[in-house]
Amino acid sequence: MFDTTETIVLYLTIMLIMMISTALTPSNIIGKKKTQYFYYILPIGLYTLFWGLRYNVGADYLSYQHMYENIYAYADYIEHGFVFLIYFLKQLNLSSVSLFLITSFIPITLLYISACEKKTILIFSIFFYFTTTIVLFNQNGIRQAIALAILLLICAKKDLYKWTILLVLGIISILFHKSAVIPLSIFLIIYLLPTLTEKKILFNKYLLILIVLSLQVYGQTLYNLLINNIEPLFLLLDYHNFSHVDKWDKNVVTSSGIGVIIRILTYCIAIFYAPSIIKKNQYRSFYIFYIFFIIGILLEPIIAQNSYFKRMNLYFLSTRIFIYSYLLDYLITTRKNKIINFFIITFIITTHILLFIYELSNNSNLCVPYQYLF
Repeated sequence: MFDTTETIVLYLTIMLIMMISTALTPSNIIGKKKTQYFYYILPIGLYTLFWGLRYNVGADYLSYQHMYENIYAYADYIEHGFVFLIYFLKQLNLSSVSLFLITSFIPITLLYISACEKKTILIFSIFFYFTTTIVLFNQNGIRQAIALAILLLICAKKDLYKWTILLVLGIISILFHKSAVIPLSIFLIIYLLPTLTEKKILFNKYLLILIVLSLQVYGQTLYNLLINNIEPLFLLLDYHNFSHVDKWDKNVVTSSGIGVIIRILTYCIAIFYAPSIIKKNQYRSFYIFYIFFIIGILLEPIIAQNSYFKRMNLYFLSTRIFIYSYLLDYLITTRKNKIINFFIITFIITTHILLFIYELSNNSNLCVPYQYLF
């Protein structure tokens, strides 16, 4: 077992190795040739083995281990896709370790497929996948992690995959976590009615920033209004007691006062540059990720004390991985205001590393200390 400091160094090392090995991929094949996936074997394999061979890392690790060994007792209570996966693994006479290996392999593989638009986008996506602590949540909520990874893939490939493939992926996502129906419904509206959403989210960026800042102060006053209107949907999803849970009963992602300020400042920077990024029309998936991103950051201060809502909001907030990656790539490639861009890039990278270290020091999602299975 590693202590806290060793675990922090270990996680940062894994992230760095993945970024460096990804950087070695020839730029001329990323997003263009299938041979690119050969170069991803090392980072994906390292990630899969590292998290798949963990022991009691993640708040629900032991619960999923017990679920695997006693799946027949849980089959009527959890999603059929996850039940089928466990049945399949057990038919192969594999131990519960196989569950953690496969549920580590799927999200990171889908992240690579989703982000392989450009080398810098892919590298930054790995960085923010770790430093926004999505990686830590994925070691806890492994069912939702798969559903989330599929959702991000659907958004990233909206204009590349046929509607039949997107439909199948959406169904699979719901089969792993029924809550995926909420973000998928929003995706469906965007997909079927593009003229309804086109440019509507891009109203005055200064007004949007003002709304984001105002919600940090007055957001919780809207909680009751939101919960009363959305309760029927959650009851339909069989979340009968969601409104009565005020806080997580496990140690999850926290934020210091400075951390909140840094996070909000980064949101505002992303909003400020979003119109310019979209106008440049360089990133095919930016727009839909940006819509999800805006939904997530507007909901965040309203639902801060409700664990169910916070988990649902991960479907939207997780798009920070891509929004920040697009932002940094845009700032690197644009020729204007190079000094300002340099300071913004430095600020975002440095603060995210520090916030990641802070979350680890507070044992976010009970992922510290790290312990090998063997």
